[in-house]
Amino acid sequence: MLEDVQRGLLAHEPEQATILGFAPEDAGPNADARLGRYGPAGRAERTARLRQVVEAMSPFRMTQLSSDRALTRDVVLERAAGWLDLETACGQGHLSPWGVIWGFELYPVSQISGLHIGAPSLLLNHQPVSNGAEADAYLSRLAALGPALDDVISEVVADAAVRPPPRRIVDGAIEVIDGFLATPPASHPLAAAFRLNLNAAGLDANGVRAAMAERLLERDVGPAYRRLKAALVTIRPQSGEALGLATRPDGRDLYSRFLWMQADTRLSAAEIHARGRAEVARLKSLMEGALAAQGLSRGGIQARLKALSQQPGQLYADSDVGRAALLADLADMVAAAEARMPRVFDRASTRPPEIRRILPFLEPYASGGGGQPPSLDGRRSGVYVINLKEMADVARWSLPSVTYHEATPGHIYEGEIAMSAGHPALRLFLARSNGFAEGWAMYAEKLAQELGLYDAYPGSEIGRLQSELFRAARLVVDTGLHDLGWSFEQAIAYMVSTGAASVATARREAVRYAAWPGQAVGYKLGMMEIEAARRRAEARPGFDLRRFHRRLLATGGLPVHRLTSHLDADEV
Repeated sequence: MLEDVQRGLLAHEPEQATILGFAPEDAGPNADARLGRYGPAGRAERTARLRQVVEAMSPFRMTQLSSDRALTRDVVLERAAGWLDLETACGQGHLSPWGVIWGFELYPVSQISGLHIGAPSLLLNHQPVSNGAEADAYLSRLAALGPALDDVISEVVADAAVRPPPRRIVDGAIEVIDGFLATPPASHPLAAAFRLNLNAAGLDANGVRAAMAERLLERDVGPAYRRLKAALVTIRPQSGEALGLATRPDGRDLYSRFLWMQADTRLSAAEIHARGRAEVARLKSLMEGALAAQGLSRGGIQARLKALSQQPGQLYADSDVGRAALLADLADMVAAAEARMPRVFDRASTRPPEIRRILPFLEPYASGGGGQPPSLDGRRSGVYVINLKEMADVARWSLPSVTYHEATPGHIYEGEIAMSAGHPALRLFLARSNGFAEGWAMYAEKLAQELGLYDAYPGSEIGRLQSELFRAARLVVDTGLHDLGWSFEQAIAYMVSTGAASVATARREAVRYAAWPGQAVGYKLGMMEIEAARRRAEARPGFDLRRFHRRLLATGGLPVHRLTSHLDADEV
């Protein structure tokens, strides 16, 4: 039954089939050559399929299943029903194929999500091009992008008539589109990377396939992006300044549903806000002490962090040479972390991740980095991407915490272990929890401290504390926007005044929280739940940290509200 449900989903979500690396017999014919359906019809199809998942899973009783299968049934059903509930409550929301099978987007196009961002990332980071059939599949997908964007446009226009997106989200999406269009077809990343892959595989001696990619970009894809921009320009006058859900009549109730699906919590927004303020105060005090120990005791935290960045050896050159040196240093950090993993894990990763720069046209609104686990079929390594737009923002002191969060022992390491645990794939991609994934990555930053991995990088412990302070401030700002009705300016002022972020970062973050309510709350809350689970385990006789980590990650990203009962039932 699980396999039938999975095949039914993947047949309509070929993007996820490629991202996760499903075999053709599971993903359906020509999955790598297709895009799913978009626009209002695509949204209705996703809702109907989600309802089918709930209907298929509901009849099974726990007494009919082994304990692990019962858990799989419960979490898959819980997550599917939760997404369906959120879609129904929101009315104009969007179950997105760019989530973990489905995430949830308030708006079909934003500065951080949507087909206009997801498709280029898919083609450049996940699409295989190692033989003629795969090269032709790349071209087929590129050809499908223009019509799919037109379907998205119809959704943008229809939604704006009911609930226009905030103006800053519209402006951010326009900026991303302008970045995509800024490079001519011949040198565009979607053509240039394809050409390199073709040449490496010896697939295009006469240049026909490379020329076709350029023609598609010029004739079909570029004009579709321009039409999308025109639609956004048209709806922009309808957009307002308010960012959060608190301005909607049903906003606070809707936000509580987002918190459940994105952070696995039934805590009220007020409780989360208070917890965030307490953590900000605690971490700010630790930051003050760490900065003073470095001889930095004057001015606000952000001013002192800037002074730290300006110390000798902290900044890389703002050039291709400087960026190459930074990527090489990240590889060294990952290698050092991999070497120490046997101290805290009883399973080694099979291969280190690839390390790449985030696509330049996505950098203005992208986070500092990202980690994507390896594919299920083993063909593709995990990918660690980093934002190198502003080289002054990636000083050496800040890089270790990002690396341990995204790569090892963070997202990529955790994802590889989860995939090897033997769970049905449906549990790994439909029931996977944002709160667990981001909570683990925050826990991984602190675990790296236990292993002494920050010792080789002067000032990097300050980077770890700043990272945790930043995530604690998210608890305050996300709830401030969506429950308390904070303005854009209030959100920025809080993050800057506490030292959690620079003005530029705070501006970007506030718009992110508007597009993804509750998502940013999962980091710190998830970390706190995992730390609490470890404390309980440590109190038992015979505690073994390596076994605890194996049990934790072998859950496959179990929602964090289930960790207590699941781990406590096992002898850790």
